Amino acid sequence: MLLACGLVAACTATSGTSATSSLRSTATDVGSPAGRVVPLLGGCSHEVPCKLQAGTYETSGRWAFLRGLRVTVPAGWFSEEQDAGEFNLHPVDQPDAVLFFSKDIVATANDLPGTPLAGVSGTAQGFTSWLTSNPDLVVTKPRPAMIGHVPVVVVDVQTSPTAMNVDSGCPAKPCVSFLRDVKHWEGPLSISHAEVVRMYVGTIGPANDLHTFVAAIDFPGTQGAALETFTERVRPILDSVVIPDVIVDN
Repeated sequence: MLLACGLVAACTATSGTSATSSLRSTATDVGSPAGRVVPLLGGCSHEVPCKLQAGTYETSGRWAFLRGLRVTVPAGWFSEEQDAGEFNLHPVDQPDAVLFFSKDIVATANDLPGTPLAGVSGTAQGFTSWLTSNPDLVVTKPRPAMIGHVPVVVVDVQTSPTAMNVDSGCPAKPCVSFLRDVKHWEGPLSISHAEVVRMYVGTIGPANDLHTFVAAIDFPGTQGAALETFTERVRPILDSVVIPDVIVDN
C-alpha cells in the first residue's frame, strides 16, 4: 500500500522487509502477562517498532486509536503505529504483511492529494456501495463477516487495468487512491497494480454517535492462496477485537 503523505508517519503504509529487519534490535518490547490487559501507549514507529509478547492489549493514551480498543495478539507480532489515525500489526516473520485498523474514512478521488468526494456517504454501507461502483477498482461482492461482535462486510479491492495512474512514483502502475481519514492522514491510501487489500467495513458506536470502522489486511505482491493463508493467520486477532463502549473522537 502507498500513501501520498510520505509513508508511515501517522498514516497507513507497509514497511520494507530489510528496513524492518535491521531495526528489530532497537524495537521496544511490550509485555503482556497472562490474564492481564496491558495498555498499549503511542510511540510505536517505523524506526522503533513495538514488539508485542502474546497477550491482550488496550489502545491507550491521549492520542490513541479508538481509545480502549482491545485485541489479543499471539507471539511474533509487532506494531509500527498506534495513534489517532491508525493502529497496525505486522508478523515478525512477514514484516511486509499488515493488519491495520482505521475509522471514519471517506471516499476520495484518484488524485495525489486524495480529494474527498462529495455525495458519497461516510457510512459503512455508503462507502462499500461506492467501492463496488468505482471504475478505477475491481471489488468483490460484499459478503458478511464479524470482527469480534461487530457485523461487517468484507470486500477484496484491487486496481482496474483501465485506471489512470496519477502517481509518477508508482512501483507497479496503475496506482489508485481511494480512501482517506481526512482528520488524521496527510494524504490518501493507494494500492498498486496486482495488489489486493481485503477490507472489513462496519459501523460502531451508539445510535447517536455512529462511526465507520475498518480493518484491512494486505500481503503485498500476492493474491489467491497466499492472501487466504494470511487471512487465516489474522482471523484469531480479528475475532478477539473488543470495541469500547464510548468512542473517543480525538
